[in-house]
Amino acid sequence: MSAKLRCLLLENSPTDAMLIAREVRDVATVDVAINRAMFERMVREKWDVILADLALTDIDGTEAIRISKAHHRITPVIIVTGSVDAKEADAACDAGASRFFLKHALTGLSRAIKEVHEKAQLEEQAIRDNRLEILGHTTIGFTHDLNNLLQVFVGGPDILRKLLRDTMTVLPEPVERVLDAMESTGRRGAEMSKQISVFIRGSNGSSMKVVAAEYLLTELGKLLRDSFPKNIRLSFVTVPGTFPVRCDATQIIQLLLNLAVNARDVLPQGGELEVTAQNTISVKPCAGNILKQMPPMTALSMWPPQSITSTSPGRQNSKARRAVRLSLSTSSTSR
Repeated sequence: MSAKLRCLLLENSPTDAMLIAREVRDVATVDVAINRAMFERMVREKWDVILADLALTDIDGTEAIRISKAHHRITPVIIVTGSVDAKEADAACDAGASRFFLKHALTGLSRAIKEVHEKAQLEEQAIRDNRLEILGHTTIGFTHDLNNLLQVFVGGPDILRKLLRDTMTVLPEPVERVLDAMESTGRRGAEMSKQISVFIRGSNGSSMKVVAAEYLLTELGKLLRDSFPKNIRLSFVTVPGTFPVRCDATQIIQLLLNLAVNARDVLPQGGELEVTAQNTISVKPCAGNILKQMPPMTALSMWPPQSITSTSPGRQNSKARRAVRLSLSTSSTSR
């Protein structure tokens, strides 16, 4: 059974509050604010839906909507009142009310709460997606400018070497180390910038080509090692003889990165994340309960180990592994 929604009800009548709470008890829990002070204090919390009466003495429903929208713009507000005229209804709609219910006709209130909550979730997701899209476009521009700046570190050391060798035959070792460090750091930064740009741009699925499993794991490793916390040990293993795969490398790496981030979230205290590529053979049930062997495939397995201490006498601590497996079809020319 899904968790109940949290509703804040602005209502000063205990009888009406009890009737409303009873009507929606199957879908929501209801906390009641009986006056303005309580409402202004409680509305700061996270609520799924807000219910408000239009006719309180120290605060009306329209003002309650404005206060709630100031704290939580997307949280839907449903007016539940004894009566409402056209002017009050227009004012409440302008303030952002989602639905209207009269106290003597509460049938359908539970369904309305679920509907406005689902709509709010979709709107919130759309805002997040739009924010990520804007961030992606901004990051592409940033990585382009960063790559230009890094060219000073990539090309600068060679120019400095030529200038210094006009005055000395052999550069001092400390100077050579500094120039080497500048050059390697610049190249690494430029490579990271290129990886981020390619990852954000993605592809439309048309970039299908045969790639080695080692390549996929290497590119994934570059992204993870630069972003994962140091208390998570990363290992990438390609079993000898693993087939190349025909795929869109950018999309596969993005998918693996998403899985790796999920694995990171279940290791808040640290641990190890192992990504393995190996061949696998799967079977497919056919008519008559006959199992048909499918063509060989390359499987990429992700293991976020989770330590479990054994309480049985004489047994050592063990690790239970939860795996995510992604199977990719091999190219007919690579088997």
